[in-house]
Amino acid sequence: MKLLFPFFLAVAELTLVTSASACPETLADLAAKHDIKMAAFTFADPGQTNPAFSNALREFNLRILPVFMKLVEPRRGEFDFSMPDAVADAAPADAVFYIPQLAWNDQNPLWLATGNFSGPELKQILIEFVSTTIKHFENKYPGRVMAWEVATEPLSWQDEPQCLSPNDPTKPCGGFWNKIGLDAGRDIYEYVRVSTQTARAILPKGKLYIQDFGVEDLGPKANKLFQLMSQLLSEKVSLNGVGFEGHFMVEAGGAFMQVPPAEVLVKNLERFGSLGLKTMIASVDVSILKVSANTLALQAEGYRTIVHACLAAGSCEAFGTWGVGDKDSWIPQYFPGWGAPLLFDSDYSPKAAYEAVREELILFRH
Repeated sequence: MKLLFPFFLAVAELTLVTSASACPETLADLAAKHDIKMAAFTFADPGQTNPAFSNALREFNLRILPVFMKLVEPRRGEFDFSMPDAVADAAPADAVFYIPQLAWNDQNPLWLATGNFSGPELKQILIEFVSTTIKHFENKYPGRVMAWEVATEPLSWQDEPQCLSPNDPTKPCGGFWNKIGLDAGRDIYEYVRVSTQTARAILPKGKLYIQDFGVEDLGPKANKLFQLMSQLLSEKVSLNGVGFEGHFMVEAGGAFMQVPPAEVLVKNLERFGSLGLKTMIASVDVSILKVSANTLALQAEGYRTIVHACLAAGSCEAFGTWGVGDKDSWIPQYFPGWGAPLLFDSDYSPKAAYEAVREELILFRH
């Protein structure tokens, strides 16, 4: 994407920001001028890691906490929030949190995945998990949770067989929580309603999100998500936002799409905004198959495009990455050969993608 500003203006503004002090503004500082948050997911407690990691994490003021069910309820009724609490406790006092995966068909504890529970039993388990998790964070970090993700990837786990890891018993075929609706003679999205209603009863003013991947463009899956959100809102299901995971790849041939044009991203964000919903692009990674100067440059332009779209769409309130540095990424484990997808490299040094995001935040004008 070409910047539509005079070159001398760009140079002047960049010089002003980088030379104003020994501590230049972070990405979060720059994004705040546009009223958006910069988010990052991390498992790590920055108080126990290297300074380079801590410095990189300073760039983000919205922490996405690790709240996978298999981590926080490893045994039924026994909750352990030590991992997400460590991340939250180490965050600066002005940082806020995003709590994901309150209902997800992935990352289930073994006791749940192999328990052969009925739909009504699963409904009660889900209610208990959502209630306990929300009450924990509300009590320990009052006023610091910006939003809650009540359902993760509802479109990506349909009732037809689907096994991401056939030999992993924690990832059964098909949508795990979908059984709640199917056993009740309703649709597979009943668990989304249950999770949302449970959260809303505890959080009358809380911001409740649904999130999915592969829905960033204007394709069939994005259209299906728009239809689902429209349907749920028409049923008075009290949702406030939609998250687009933002998993992309530089070259063709990978598991995810390439970054769509900015105008496509903006149009998609804005149509969800027209429903009265907030949006965010919350789990961004732009993976590379063969790292080179060229692919790193393409990655940087991809990141610039995504950030530009969030800035241009009035509904977008956050931009986030799934990890801080390349060594933190989940991509190489699940998609061998692909990697280097984040703003910082494996040593937590800023990449061209970081510089592109920084420039876009400085130069963007509505």
